[in-house]
Amino acid sequence: MSEDGFRLAKEGEERAYRAALETWKDAARDSLYRVACLRFEITTDDVWADLAERGIAEPRENRAMAGVMAHGKKEGWIVASDPKRRRESSRPVHHAFPCLVWESRLWGKPAPVLEPPPQENEQLDLLTEVERMAGL
Repeated sequence: MSEDGFRLAKEGEERAYRAALETWKDAARDSLYRVACLRFEITTDDVWADLAERGIAEPRENRAMAGVMAHGKKEGWIVASDPKRRRESSRPVHHAFPCLVWESRLWGKPAPVLEPPPQENEQLDLLTEVERMAGL
């Protein structure tokens, strides 16, 4: 990928993460932490699976997951393995796209038991997102 292509992809991922509902971002970060406690090697597929098991709906833009992984890297929960180490995604929406393999720095720690986020906040977050998009 060219430098411009890489830069544009990163910008798109950052925009998608910023636009995601806060309740989704919180739930996704919690899932990443949990998965990192349970596995030494993880991909975004593992985080998506944990979210699905908890009944968390996907964000409008799946690229928001890149921001979740960046958060985990910044917090020291995960580190990228060799950039050439990838696994084909098992998610149909990704069409077997190769996912980066991450190494956990939390592996072996007790994994938290996670509950679905409160549903009453979803309406408030949706209203806040609509207001923000409208510039209010």
